[in-house]
Amino acid sequence: MKKFSLSKTRRGFFYANSGDSMPKRNREKDFTNDLIYDTFCGMIGAKSNRCDAGQDFSSAEYKFTRETLTTMLGQHKLTEDKE
Repeated sequence: MKKFSLSKTRRGFFYANSGDSMPKRNREKDFTNDLIYDTFCGMIGAKSNRCDAGQDFSSAEYKFTRETLTTMLGQHKLTEDKE
C-alpha cells in the first residue's frame, strides 16, 4: 500500500459565476472536495434539508478554516500539510 501524501490531495478550485453569490470574505479560505455538494446546492439555489450553508463555500455562513478542515474522510487535517 502506498504511503499517503497530503500534497497529492492538493488541487486548485476555480469558482466562476455571473453574479456575486460568493462573498469576498471566502476567496482566501480553504476548501476540500467533500464540500462540493453543499456548495453546488448553494450556487444553484437548491433548497433542501440535506444542504448545510455552513459547508457551502458560496455562503456567508461558510464556517471552515484551515484548522478545522480535514481530508481523506476526516483522517488528515489540512494543517498537517506543511507545504
